[in-house]
Amino acid sequence: MFATRSLWHGGDESLRFTRCDLPYHKAAGRMHAITAGACSFPEIHLGPRWPQKSLDIGDASRLTPLGPGDRLFGVHAPGTRNACSGPMKRRNMTNIDLRLLTIVNELNKTRSVSQAAENLELSQSAVSMSLARLRKHFKDPLFVRTPDGMEPTPQMSELIELLEKAEGLLETALMHRVAFHPSTSDRSFRLGATDITRVTVLPGLMKRLRATARGVGVELQDISEDTSRLLHSGHLDLAVGYLPSTRSGFCQQRLFRDQFVCAVRANHPRIDQILSLEQFENEPQVVLAMPGSGLEVVEKALEANRIRRKVRLRLPGCFGIASMIAGADCVAIVPEQLGRLIAGAGRIKLLPLPFLLSPFYVMQHWHERYTQDPASKWLRSVIAELYREKGLCAGHTDLGIATQA
Repeated sequence: MFATRSLWHGGDESLRFTRCDLPYHKAAGRMHAITAGACSFPEIHLGPRWPQKSLDIGDASRLTPLGPGDRLFGVHAPGTRNACSGPMKRRNMTNIDLRLLTIVNELNKTRSVSQAAENLELSQSAVSMSLARLRKHFKDPLFVRTPDGMEPTPQMSELIELLEKAEGLLETALMHRVAFHPSTSDRSFRLGATDITRVTVLPGLMKRLRATARGVGVELQDISEDTSRLLHSGHLDLAVGYLPSTRSGFCQQRLFRDQFVCAVRANHPRIDQILSLEQFENEPQVVLAMPGSGLEVVEKALEANRIRRKVRLRLPGCFGIASMIAGADCVAIVPEQLGRLIAGAGRIKLLPLPFLLSPFYVMQHWHERYTQDPASKWLRSVIAELYREKGLCAGHTDLGIATQA
């Protein structure tokens, strides 16, 4: 009545069966669920192309052997693993709703489905269905009815202790919050900053730390082409400056609006209170090359307007520029914030640019995954407050936070 036939799969992807000698019901001419040795095979369906249909014996002539890399429902083909042997895969925790742990705990306390349902504000049917799911998962009754109520089975008694520990750990994890206390912290923040930021804000930041966070330190790094990557990797906590090319996933907070001006010697022999475009092109100039200060915007504007200039010196930072402007009669385009600093002694005057150039925003930048980090939030708030205290935001304040998608 029974015969043995090897099972193959067709070239179509809807036919994917592991080769294995299976008995089939010869009279019916179709494969059915038959236990062969240690394996039990369900009725085999062909998939979406032939829904609700089993493999006919006559179809075997057009089937092709299954390759060594092919699989059927997670079972390897011959040559990699025996389809009829091997341990069962470990059950995945995604099969269990963690809320069931609460139901088990309440059932163990009350020994009553109705009382557990009332205490949990659930229906009795919901508790019964949850218990049924657990029984199916553990393959054990777990709780059985006795004259004294629902009593745990030996397996459930062992599980209860483990589940109570698991519930405690989960509750601890869910209640855990990262805390930051500046007065007791010894954290060292890594800050990316320009020369201008170091001169204007750093002294105030150090004073603030000395008063409210004596153990907190700051490690400064120059703004560079690597700043975005360092922020992304977490090797830099915050960057303050002008970074027009940050990628998606970054957040920015506007600190103040700045603009570019021309700095010249106060008693310049050829330049009075107005700098013409002709004078700008003819006078020798000192050019700053400071990433993060927005000076790349100047280069693009000069190129777009086809404005030439005579570059006498290029400086990688702002230190020494005042001496070059006052002592060598050079012209320099600088951010107004820096210009006010170097003009404070009276030897340098600031004049409007002889061409149009839009203002720009100096911001603090960080990666979005640190937006809710208490330590990062504290540092950002301190820096924003320092800018406000120095009056750099006066008339231009816009402290909105934006995230680049």
